[in-house]
Amino acid sequence: MILRLDTSTPVLRMGLRDVDGDKIAEKDVELGREMARRILAEIRDLLVENGLALEDLIALEVNEGPGSYTGLRIGMTVANTLADGFGLLVNGQEPPVLPKYS
Repeated sequence: MILRLDTSTPVLRMGLRDVDGDKIAEKDVELGREMARRILAEIRDLLVENGLALEDLIALEVNEGPGSYTGLRIGMTVANTLADGFGLLVNGQEPPVLPKYS
């Protein structure tokens, strides 16, 4: 499953599609200045509404612009954080390999 995020405007636009490109779900939520605080809960809600969990994702697609600078930063930060934690691709790029600490 691939999660698409667009945080370039005050409206959070999310979508889910399978690896074949078939659209599973779309959701728009007006968040305004609450984007950073509520985005993770909205992502969770979209996944739960469709019987999915973060572990079901294989990749993230996030809008890189144009748009609100702060909004784009929120989207990229969330995408990169989820990618790091769950080993997901972001916009087709491999997740970073972090060193193991003993």
